[in-house]
Amino acid sequence: MQDFPGASRNVPLSYLLDLIGPMQARAFSIASSPSAHPGEIHLLVAVVKYRTKMQKPRQGLCSTWLASLQPEKETVTAPVRVKRGTISLPKNREAPLIMIGPGTGCAPFRSFIAERVQQGVKNNFLF
Repeated sequence: MQDFPGASRNVPLSYLLDLIGPMQARAFSIASSPSAHPGEIHLLVAVVKYRTKMQKPRQGLCSTWLASLQPEKETVTAPVRVKRGTISLPKNREAPLIMIGPGTGCAPFRSFIAERVQQGVKNNFLF
């Protein structure tokens, strides 16, 4: 709409509300260890910023909101739903852990390293 302000002035508000659906839930990987940080959930989030083809700046809705929070100044609450992950640590704690994340993000690996450090396990490698 910002890219075509002349056309958007003529669209009735009721039409716009019909076009805009509800905001979709955002999924983030947990980046913290329950042993290292009991009662807390840490996220590893990159703030999304880009330009449209018409060179208008845009920002990610959720990542920008999360980055704007100041928990040291105010209480922050947000609805959260936690799902069981699909990746697990080896049963043998002494087994070396080699983690490779080709484009998958490193949040789960951060949580695995923190968990293994908390357990005193060495030989953790992230590529």
